[in-house]
Amino acid sequence: VVLPCHFADEASPLLRYVDDVFHQELAKQRLFETVRLSPERMKELFGQRRISSSEQLPDTFLIDLERATGANGVLLVDLDSYRAYRPLALGGRAKLVDLKSADFLWAIDETFDLGQAEVIVAANQFQRKAQLGNVSARTTGSTLSSPRAFA
Repeated sequence: VVLPCHFADEASPLLRYVDDVFHQELAKQRLFETVRLSPERMKELFGQRRISSSEQLPDTFLIDLERATGANGVLLVDLDSYRAYRPLALGGRAKLVDLKSADFLWAIDETFDLGQAEVIVAANQFQRKAQLGNVSARTTGSTLSSPRAFA
């Protein structure tokens, strides 16, 4: 189960599309079947629309999530930093947790800052490889100038 992304500013326009972008990119990897839990369903089940991977989880969260979804694991995702103006920056943290054992299977905490040369090179390579037919580097849809494309 992929939970909705958590971001400290719950009114941020970023939250309108980041879940879709993240899920699309995760599904492209075809590592495992992904099931999305909407913020509305989260509110219904747990009283919160989004849960941070760094917060203490409600006592029966993992058990309740397994019962509600039949899933084996949960991916908790946080956006912990975001800069929408040049140079763009996006910081994320994610944890994959086994629902039965509560063990962490995988975790990442990374910030991608277009003020760093190596990130610019990697973003350009990604755009050429994965998005060539979708956007041109000369358009405002470029990975280097669009928060949505950069995400």
